[in-house]
Amino acid sequence: MAREVGIWLRDKDRNRKVVKGLQVAGVGLIALRIAVPIIKSAARAIFKRGGNGREGERRRPQALPTTFGLPNQDQWRVLDAPPPAFPSDYQEVASTQLACNVQEFYERFISGESPFMRNQHIEVEQQYDFIYRGWRAMHEDSSRYEYNDDKNMLASSNESVFERVLGVKGSGGYGRTLSFRQPKKPPAQVDAECVQRQQFAVYKGDVLVLATVMNMLNIPFKDCFTVNTLWDVRPTLSGGCTVVIRLKVHFLQRTIMAGIIRVTTVRDTTNFYRRMVDAFQENLSSQAVPTRFTAGSAVQQLNRRGGVDNNTYNSAGVGRQLVERLPKRQFRMLLMLFVLVGSVLHQLSVRSHQ
Repeated sequence: MAREVGIWLRDKDRNRKVVKGLQVAGVGLIALRIAVPIIKSAARAIFKRGGNGREGERRRPQALPTTFGLPNQDQWRVLDAPPPAFPSDYQEVASTQLACNVQEFYERFISGESPFMRNQHIEVEQQYDFIYRGWRAMHEDSSRYEYNDDKNMLASSNESVFERVLGVKGSGGYGRTLSFRQPKKPPAQVDAECVQRQQFAVYKGDVLVLATVMNMLNIPFKDCFTVNTLWDVRPTLSGGCTVVIRLKVHFLQRTIMAGIIRVTTVRDTTNFYRRMVDAFQENLSSQAVPTRFTAGSAVQQLNRRGGVDNNTYNSAGVGRQLVERLPKRQFRMLLMLFVLVGSVLHQLSVRSHQ
C-alpha cells in the first residue's frame, strides 16, 4: 500500500511539472504571436523612416549631372506689354489678398533665391526626390528651352508653358522645371512621379502671371492628361496684392476614366493650393525675411517625409532622433510590447516558484 502511495505521489508531482511546463509554453506561444507583428511594425517605422534600411539607402541624396544645376537668371523685369487674356475654361481653386506688393511677392515666393517653393513641396506636402532647377530666360524658339530633356509632355511639341496655357507665342519671361514624387492618395496605387514646367513674366501695371504644366510618368492613363495652373497676381489700391490661382485638367486623349481623373485631380490640387495661399499669409505674418537660396545651387534631392539627410541619422543623438521620428502608433506598439514582455516574465517567475 505504501509503495502504491509513493508511486501515485511521484506521478502526481511529474504530472504537475508537465502541466506547469505546458502552461509556460502556452504563455510563451501567445506572447510570441502577439509580439512578432508589433516588432515588425516598429522595426519598419524605425529603419524605414530613419533611413537606415534599404528604403533609406534607395532614397539617399545622390549627385546629379551638372546640367541640372544651371544658375538662376530671373530678375524683376516688367515687360513692355499688357498682361495676356486668360482662357475661360480654367476654374478658380484658391485666392487671397496679401499685405505686400507684387514685387515683394515675387521675391518671397517665386524668385529663384527664395526657398519657399522648395520648402512647401518638401516640408508641408511631404514630397520627395525633389529636383529644383534654376529659372532660365525663355527664348522665342521654345525648342531651345534648356531643360528639354525633363520628360515633360511639352518637350515633344516644342511649346512653352505660356503657349500651351495662354496661347501666347514667343511670350518671354523665365522658365524652370521641378520634379518630385507625390505620396499616393486614394485611388492611386503608387507614388506619382511628377514633372512640372513653370513660366512667369511681369507685365505693365506690375501684373505677374505664372503658369504651370505638369504630367505624371508612372501612373495609368499618364499620356491622357496634364494638370495646368494659371496664377494671376495684381496690385491693389492699398499697396498690397491679390493672388488668384486657376486650374484646368487638360485632356489630350479620350479615356473612360476622365471623370474620376478630373474629380480626384481637382480635389487634390485645390487642397494643395489652399494650403499654399495659407502659407503665403503665415510667411508675411511672421515678417520672415526671405533666406537667400542659390538654386543654381541647384538641384535639391531630399528624402521622403520632410527631406531628412541620412547622414544626420548616423550622427550623435541617434536615439533622440529616432524617438522624434517614431509615429505615435508605432510608439504605442513598442510600449505594448514592453508591457507584454514584463507580464510574461512575471508569469514565468511566479510559476517557477509554485
